[in-house]
Amino acid sequence: IKVVKGAKAESVQVLVLASNGKGQKDYEIITFNELEFTSSAVDVAFETAGGTSTVQLSSNVEFKLEVPAEATWLTCTYAEGTMTLTAVENPLRRIRTAEIKVVDEYGYVIETITVAQAAADYQAGGQMGDINILPA
Repeated sequence: IKVVKGAKAESVQVLVLASNGKGQKDYEIITFNELEFTSSAVDVAFETAGGTSTVQLSSNVEFKLEVPAEATWLTCTYAEGTMTLTAVENPLRRIRTAEIKVVDEYGYVIETITVAQAAADYQAGGQMGDINILPA
């Protein structure tokens, strides 16, 4: 089945009818909506000391947040459109990063949010790669 949405249509409904050839029929109406997703940030940076930062997320589809298991220094919670990230102090002499994936109910990655934290010997303010570090 190929579904093509018109330029002005917000969604498409398809009626799927199935028959077993013995008089039994079943049908299902499937609605296809165009994905709407917004994020107030795709890059989040923390000073060496750590702290808390929030990102506003909005979508017309159900999603979950996946934090890499190895990012034990970072906690992530989500409630009422707000993702709250908390980083503990970084004792390492290197920048650490994690990618949080926003994943829809079918397993597709909608967005990736990069979190970076300054190294223990980092000077306050400045930049880590493409991410600006703002003093706490």
